[in-house]
Amino acid sequence: MNIAIIILAAGNSSRLGQPKQLLSRSQQSMIQYIYQECIQSKLGPTYIVTGAYHDEIALHLNHAHLLHNINWAEGMSSSISFAIKTIDRESLDGVIVVLSDQVFLTSEILTSLAREASTNIHKVIPCQYQKGLGPPTYFDKSLFKELMNVSGTDGAKAIVKQHFSKSTTILFPKGHIDIDTEEDLEILRDL
Repeated sequence: MNIAIIILAAGNSSRLGQPKQLLSRSQQSMIQYIYQECIQSKLGPTYIVTGAYHDEIALHLNHAHLLHNINWAEGMSSSISFAIKTIDRESLDGVIVVLSDQVFLTSEILTSLAREASTNIHKVIPCQYQKGLGPPTYFDKSLFKELMNVSGTDGAKAIVKQHFSKSTTILFPKGHIDIDTEEDLEILRDL
């Protein structure tokens, strides 16, 4: 299967007050860590949707496929829609949407999603957290049109909800742990 990975890194980290994509995690920035895990999965092309901190992120990832969403302030949905419209979709079987602040993301989670997608007919495969569901999430190519038309701040939650009854999940118990506030910075210090 040829699966593109789309890393959402366009936000301005308003709750944190500094770009969480550039926070230090084990001798590298968060965006470098997430990008490396995506590349190590060897699934297909990896794209990073930037926005508020495009120039700063570009300095950390000079060989990456950066997609600059100038409408990033419209919310996560605009970045998903922009990415699907921008990438070469012709040869893709699907995409995996990844967040740039999931500190426990691994390439194994991504390959598990791809393995599940290749052996089943599920159009959507989110991750099952210890608390709830969420990204990274696999979307079959049959949903590209829907992804191009998402809007608002909830990303692709409505699409996941709509197709979830005919779906399955991959376990990612620590997937709900991300960086949003000053208190969350303790998580990075402990890694």
